[in-house]
Amino acid sequence: MELIRIQDSDYRKTYDLYMSFPKDENGFVNSVYGYNYEQFLDWIELKRNWSLGKELPEGFVPDTSFVLTDGDAYVGIFNLRHFLNDFLREGAGHIGYGISGKYRGKGYATKGLALTLKKARQMGIHEAYLSVHKDNPASLKVQQNNGAYIHHESDLEYFTRIDTGCSFLRLTDLSKPALSGIFAIADEIERYKGCLSGKTIVMFFPASSIRTRVSFEKGIYLLGGQSILFDPSALDKKEDLRDVCGYLQNWADAVIVRHRDLQLVEQMSQALSIPVINAMTDANHPCEMLSDLYTLSKIRPDYRSDHYLFVGADGNIGRAWKEAAEAFDLDLTQCAPAGYQIPGVECVSKLSEAIRGKDIVCTDSIPQEDLDKFRDFRVTKDVMDLANAGALLNPCPPFYRGEEVSGDVIDSHYFAGYDFKQNLLKVQQAILIYCMQRAGLTGNDD
Repeated sequence: MELIRIQDSDYRKTYDLYMSFPKDENGFVNSVYGYNYEQFLDWIELKRNWSLGKELPEGFVPDTSFVLTDGDAYVGIFNLRHFLNDFLREGAGHIGYGISGKYRGKGYATKGLALTLKKARQMGIHEAYLSVHKDNPASLKVQQNNGAYIHHESDLEYFTRIDTGCSFLRLTDLSKPALSGIFAIADEIERYKGCLSGKTIVMFFPASSIRTRVSFEKGIYLLGGQSILFDPSALDKKEDLRDVCGYLQNWADAVIVRHRDLQLVEQMSQALSIPVINAMTDANHPCEMLSDLYTLSKIRPDYRSDHYLFVGADGNIGRAWKEAAEAFDLDLTQCAPAGYQIPGVECVSKLSEAIRGKDIVCTDSIPQEDLDKFRDFRVTKDVMDLANAGALLNPCPPFYRGEEVSGDVIDSHYFAGYDFKQNLLKVQQAILIYCMQRAGLTGNDD
């Protein structure tokens, strides 16, 4: 599938496509309804000028209209306004679209919107404004499939916003519908088999990475893609990162990066138009957090209402749980000695008090130089006995018996178990699919 500007299309086929739409249907206004072919050709010339900002009618802004094609078939129309005036900002927004009747229900709208968002991103539009009639839930779902959230509403319409980025850097960069969309992809991961066929994913991982790297590599393979591995030190050389990315984009379809510096990963995302996925930094660990929450959603009746406790110092795992709490509206408390608090998170300094009333207990490994200070913060079976009935211990691997956790608690029913991380495979596959869909690089859409 691809988008073709109407001025570059087969005019006769484009005319037939427009004539398949009524004058106004669910907010999609057919500007050439009732035109004969000669009038339509004149209109295309007008559109050519309008896209360049020439001869615009009063109140109009430059826009580009595209035809969505699938092979030889012309299936839909997508209109992208280059910027907004006050009227459009409170109304139709940047993008309008319609799929011809006989092609509906086949995923074309989701795919076409993803491709249009990619065009918007290339124009420098970082947040796309859209609207949808309240009696058109299918179109709302198309927008939500592409990461939309409802910004506000009127009696008749929802007004939505979509971050046009296709990368996955923080959980808080995504709306709740987008995060739920990744969970939905994970639920049906088998239907995406082969969706990365012919795609190359470049990965930057240190030799010390085990779980995240293995699950990403296997996940790419199972989806039909190819992975190429580099050490992250390749990104720290003298060559400007923008130039590295400029060349890399010639051959890569996505990039997965584990690097200490989140700012570097952000710079790669800004320099590349393909997805960049954060596989862990010193500031956060969004893939693992999303996998943990997906697993919890399968085994806890209402995981969002559970009370979470993080036992450990301010660091990437603690901040990752803070990020997860913000993204999913979780109740999170920290337990740590004075001086190790995570900014913006309630911290209780006594473990026997902090554990009470908690349902999910998470830990992180303790730096060797801080072991003495955390001697009273080891999670043991006796400590877990003070938590709520049915409480779960989810230590972040690698964990160390006798340090942040005791041996007896790992051998107890409180331990989430090694298979708790099993879903890391399909959740990371789902993240990759979601990002590739946003970039318009894979066709397996709802």
